[in-house]
Amino acid sequence: MTNQRQEFFNLQDILEEFKSYIKSGVSQFDFVTIVGEGEPLLYFRIGELIKSIKAYVEKPVAVITNGALLSEKKSKGRVK
Repeated sequence: MTNQRQEFFNLQDILEEFKSYIKSGVSQFDFVTIVGEGEPLLYFRIGELIKSIKAYVEKPVAVITNGALLSEKKSKGRVK
């Protein structure tokens, strides 16, 4: 367990898996949901991940979080 932000998984690996899933023909979904086995906001590149997903599909992106890090002013992963 940790409370330090880091790149737990390679961003390009995540995006390639996502693109492969979309290309497989799945077409009916309402949201892209990011859920972790812990706090997704600890993923150092969460902002880049969300922006990349939104550039690839026109669906809302939902992040399931406990919100523990939302009060931090210096959020390197913040999406603006």
